Amino acid sequence: MPEGLAPHDPALRAEVDRLSRILDSLDEDKRAVFLLYEVEEMTMREVAEIVGCTLPTAYARLYAARRDLARVLEEAR
Repeated sequence: MPEGLAPHDPALRAEVDRLSRILDSLDEDKRAVFLLYEVEEMTMREVAEIVGCTLPTAYARLYAARRDLARVLEEAR
């Protein structure tokens, strides 16, 4: 949690809700790979095993998730 922001801070809550909606805009496969790699800090090999796909497919999903998130964030500006 950022320094100086309490868990009940309305601004923080609004930002968390916004990020949650943005992540929800990803399809399930992309979201799972993105969260496992970026948030849970798993290796791509672990991610591929968990989601049941090949390593190249996991990388493709991560790339696509990042691209889609960048597009949504850019549109939100």
